Amino acid sequence: VTAIAPKVDVFEKLGDQLAEKSVTLDMFITPQGEMELATTAPLSTNTGGHVYFYPSFDITVDSDRMYYDLYRNLTVTRGYDVACRLRTSTGIQTLNYHTPKGKVYTLDFRLPSLNSDQNIIADLQLGENLKDRSYVYLQFVTLYTNSYNTRLIRLVNLRLRVTNDMASFYKTIDCHSFSYNLIRNEADKLLTKPPKTVNEDLMKNIVKLFRYYRNEVGGRYEAREFALPDKLKFFPLYLSAFLAKPCFNEKVHMSADHTYYTYLQLVQTNLNRLFFDLYAKVFDISGVYKEWEADAESLEPGAEIDGVTVLPSSLPANLAVLRQDGVYLVDNGDCLYLYVRSYADKQLIYALFGVESFEEIDPSAQLPTLDDSEFNLRVQNIVARLREIKNGGSVQSLIIVKENSALVARFRAAFSEDLGNYFAGSYWEFLSCLHEKVKDD
Repeated sequence: VTAIAPKVDVFEKLGDQLAEKSVTLDMFITPQGEMELATTAPLSTNTGGHVYFYPSFDITVDSDRMYYDLYRNLTVTRGYDVACRLRTSTGIQTLNYHTPKGKVYTLDFRLPSLNSDQNIIADLQLGENLKDRSYVYLQFVTLYTNSYNTRLIRLVNLRLRVTNDMASFYKTIDCHSFSYNLIRNEADKLLTKPPKTVNEDLMKNIVKLFRYYRNEVGGRYEAREFALPDKLKFFPLYLSAFLAKPCFNEKVHMSADHTYYTYLQLVQTNLNRLFFDLYAKVFDISGVYKEWEADAESLEPGAEIDGVTVLPSSLPANLAVLRQDGVYLVDNGDCLYLYVRSYADKQLIYALFGVESFEEIDPSAQLPTLDDSEFNLRVQNIVARLREIKNGGSVQSLIIVKENSALVARFRAAFSEDLGNYFAGSYWEFLSCLHEKVKDD
């Protein structure tokens, strides 16, 4: 995989022409083979639109997902003919913005449209004279037309404390925002540089970050000890999952279209939803069944308490935790997978699917609603609750995956701790690699 840039600029130019006319184009693509997505996608991305990609489209697997994607696209809150600008107090300079239509270097910018699932990020440069101030002020101004053809203005004001105490900085850093902004900047470099170069440059910056913390802030740590700020405890996990994406990882042998789409997912996915995609939630449904079978009345998972469905405890996103006789519900932010292993308890299978054996489960069908099975209804409640708490984007479709079926590879890709990247074969190996680089002065 080399730089994931368009091979010709015809669609880029056409996308720019549409944007000038205040037209946003969303694309729903259902190919059965290669279609040069990197070349055609700018027709949508240059207008601030969204690309919905369903490789090797299978109506039995992808129809629900497409339905929910289309529904969300048509009902999301949206503004049109958008003009934006970030105002700052003295001592701060706006370098550029990351917008739904790409990177913008002007102080103010326009978008054909903007919806509530999209992000805008500003990169700022701090001046030397900030040290004489206690606070800085930011105001993001958005002028837009709503669905009722009314011109509106929206202001977002922030007051931020200024400090030269790096210990305070590390104590207050937001791990999600920091991780997303870092990777968003690196992902944009993939358009002009090969993944190997981007990976190595990123790792050098991360090593500097942790060395600085160990040497200058975390004074209690030994010179060769690997120290993580409390606020960044999950950062290596997120970073490993980011770098496992095919657009960053040359070791993943996927089609050029699918590789480019993983880049699009990073740059066009809502910030809150992205971390659902990075680290899947894994629930042991067979464990819930055993508890329910032992004492159905006291079992909380799947039951409603004060109008809210109680979820089971989640497991690590690691394939090693899956038992041979287990049934698991996995939420990777994009889909819900109900994974049934071949040695699953037959009574559980009957209570959940209404069939007598593993062989009779139809993976192309929806999970049936069995009014005479309280356990089935509880699992349905858990599915509904996971859909309800999702942050942005369309509702996840539920896909039944039987052990040894063709969908298992797709299911396994949700287990972040087992995914390799440019530096290591799993999260734990990556953490060890990072440790070695940080302590190797």
